[in-house]
Amino acid sequence: MMTDPPVALITGGRGALARALAAELIGAGWQVIAPPRTVLDVREPASIQHVVARLPRLDLLVNNAGIRRDALLFKMPAADWDAVLDTNLRGAWLCARAVLPVMQQQGRGHIVNMGSHTARHGVAGQTAYGAAKAGLLALTQSLADRKSVV
Repeated sequence: MMTDPPVALITGGRGALARALAAELIGAGWQVIAPPRTVLDVREPASIQHVVARLPRLDLLVNNAGIRRDALLFKMPAADWDAVLDTNLRGAWLCARAVLPVMQQQGRGHIVNMGSHTARHGVAGQTAYGAAKAGLLALTQSLADRKSVV
């Protein structure tokens, strides 16, 4: 009996890490959707819904989209801080929120959030990036608690 391959959605789909992940998943028989930011902007709920609504199903979300705007805190413009947090943390939250109903309806699914050692070990000039990744770590831990998602 032929079954459909599992489907993975990788955000930030044009980066080197996303391409490497996609190649591994494809090699393992997955169907991979890894759109560029022009197609899936994780900062925009409508963009996320547009992509998720067109998926045949969803077995894996990889929240990989991320940016860095490195600067010492006292030199960092508020707009750069906001851009990093909006993309790296809020974007992952928006994507998880959008796919959870699909995964719940299917009765299964996985979400992988791409973190960084900066979440636990600060790096000079990466205050926004570190804060976003630390928040992503907490988001991941909360989502791992089944009571958070059902």
